[in-house]
Amino acid sequence: MPLFDFTLKNIKQTLEFNHSSPCWFWLTDGSYNICINGKRLLSYHPDSFTAAEQAQLKQQARKNGLPFCEPDYYIVRLYEDLLHDALPYTWHNVSEIEHQCLLNPAAHRLADKKHWDNPILDEDIELLEKCMFRYGNFGSGHMLMPEFRVWRYADEIYIYWNGKHKNEHGISYFQHTGEAVFVISHHDFMREAHDFHHRLMNAMAERIHQIQTGFPDFYPVVQDIADKDGTPMGETTYDLAGLLAEHREREREWEQALQNKNAGNPNFEQDNLRAGIHLRQLLADNPYPIDIIRITGC
Repeated sequence: MPLFDFTLKNIKQTLEFNHSSPCWFWLTDGSYNICINGKRLLSYHPDSFTAAEQAQLKQQARKNGLPFCEPDYYIVRLYEDLLHDALPYTWHNVSEIEHQCLLNPAAHRLADKKHWDNPILDEDIELLEKCMFRYGNFGSGHMLMPEFRVWRYADEIYIYWNGKHKNEHGISYFQHTGEAVFVISHHDFMREAHDFHHRLMNAMAERIHQIQTGFPDFYPVVQDIADKDGTPMGETTYDLAGLLAEHREREREWEQALQNKNAGNPNFEQDNLRAGIHLRQLLADNPYPIDIIRITGC
């Protein structure tokens, strides 16, 4: 099971649902998941839906050729999150003190800007900013997802996962609940990330071929453009040539993403003694035991 799994919606439903703006982005319509040690961590808990909602979701899943109770969205969203929001933070190690704070959700939250008035950090804004440790993430708010944070320490990739979110009735949103930190070698993580890129590009190339052979008259599609008040502003034309051109651009995104590397500071504590003292105290005052689990099967 790959770390980043996905299923494209069947081509007929994809074209029907996205008929007005069938660009490459919209044609990635489908479902996706993050799979760790046999668990599909993005799968929703059926009980978080009413019986009527479950019946409707099952019917839609069958119609679209997708798994039941998995995020039904554009796969490119997870792909872009990985390339732009996670990958840059996998190149350089964080310092030991940053690592300890990122392992500790309580300390991480207290050091966050939302808690700028916490007494331990209120001496000055500069100190606070130094405690704003940057990290990668999966999921930029497009779908309901567990919380993920990604960073590199001692040449390994750490993935913090929090799937404990519940709805207003106290029912877990996700089939797999809990909180843990998963560890994978940098080599294996990069292999999984590149495999995701490779599989998505191949799947989209096949999708374009399906359109060319099975729906030869689908393009061009002309869409009228209007201002917010309804004033006409022209039109946009989607055609096969434009789709093929965007696919070629997307194929180059992996190599482009490899050039975006967030610079870490392994000497953070030595360079920021006062911040280090406060953060050590923050960790001591807020212990937070958490399981650290090695990812297997990748």
